[in-house]
Amino acid sequence: MNDIDKLKKKYTKMKDDINKYSYHYYVLDDPIISDNEFDILFNNLISFEDKNSSLITSDSPSMRVGAPPLDMFQPISHKEQMLSLNNIFSNTDLIE
Repeated sequence: MNDIDKLKKKYTKMKDDINKYSYHYYVLDDPIISDNEFDILFNNLISFEDKNSSLITSDSPSMRVGAPPLDMFQPISHKEQMLSLNNIFSNTDLIE
């Protein structure tokens, strides 16, 4: 197996793992890893894609946002705008 094939295999595994964890989290409402572990894996995928942009595929988890919500969740209106935070892995990240 050549280097490109090894990279493709690694990339496929990363995508498959993230897809599995996303499915458990978003669809089954039954996470099997912590949010922190997921964020680390996802950031590793982004880093891999940054370094190997020729391997990025349209089915990458980085090419979509979340998943459809479960039917049990009803839409609501917030009184104030809900803002998103970047991933924070340390006190330094929080301060920045």
